[in-house]
Amino acid sequence: MATVILSNSNWNLYRNFLVVYETKNLHRAAEILGLTRSTVGSNIKELGNQIGVTLFTSSRKGVEPTSEAITLYPSIKKAIDLITEGEENVQEFTPETRAIIRLSVPSTFASYYLKDFFKAFCAKYPRVCFEFCGRANGFELLAQNNIDLIIDIDSFFKKNMLKIVPLCTLNGAYIASRDFLAAHKLTSKITKEELMQLPVASHTLFAPDMELFATTASTEVAVAMAKNDLAVAFCYSDVVNKIGDPNIVNLEISGLEMPKLNFAVGYEKVLTKAARVFIQELVAFCTKHHQR
Repeated sequence: MATVILSNSNWNLYRNFLVVYETKNLHRAAEILGLTRSTVGSNIKELGNQIGVTLFTSSRKGVEPTSEAITLYPSIKKAIDLITEGEENVQEFTPETRAIIRLSVPSTFASYYLKDFFKAFCAKYPRVCFEFCGRANGFELLAQNNIDLIIDIDSFFKKNMLKIVPLCTLNGAYIASRDFLAAHKLTSKITKEELMQLPVASHTLFAPDMELFATTASTEVAVAMAKNDLAVAFCYSDVVNKIGDPNIVNLEISGLEMPKLNFAVGYEKVLTKAARVFIQELVAFCTKHHQR
């Protein structure tokens, strides 16, 4: 029995709707779609006429969705994502393929440990564009299908039912400036008891089991506090070598076992071909350069 399609709407109009809804700006939407602003505006008006509602109203900054558009958006978003994934999955992914990979990743991990990976990946696939989002709202965006994957420590994923791919294990480390240590009449070799008397800064996710001087929104902030002689910073191992600052040293702390930080990729929905290739190459990079 043949399937009966009841909608008379042009599916391309829904793509226009999706981009306008997410950008709230006809000019920006036109740039993304490769159309003129007037064409995008006409397409939105035509779609509204076809389904019998007004979809957007003008605002000082662009356009705002009506209640009808807000109701339509989740269904249209899901349908367009499925169509896009279907198209990508039947196409071969080559260095000439245009694609967008949307992800959340800690800035320190990306800048210190994945810098060479991103360089190599972008050289191999020059038409892939990355969209990075903040760590704080990564899970919310993933649940809304607005990003493809999250890279973070495994404890970050414990309360979330995601598919997990292990990447690498890094040792935790305490770092400080030589000037900071000198001011406290210490060397880089200290005891656990001496550490407990010092101000320590750490990202909230990595916070060691001690009273902290400061919890930070990112490891980079904690490292900056160490570089500015404000505190000892808890961070990833080998950050000192990657920073390249001779004034910053790793602390050798007797009586203290350093925790290990296990990094992984987490994702929820069916991955696009570009995201699958990204994870495969990332796993290969981590296997070669880091302990897995």
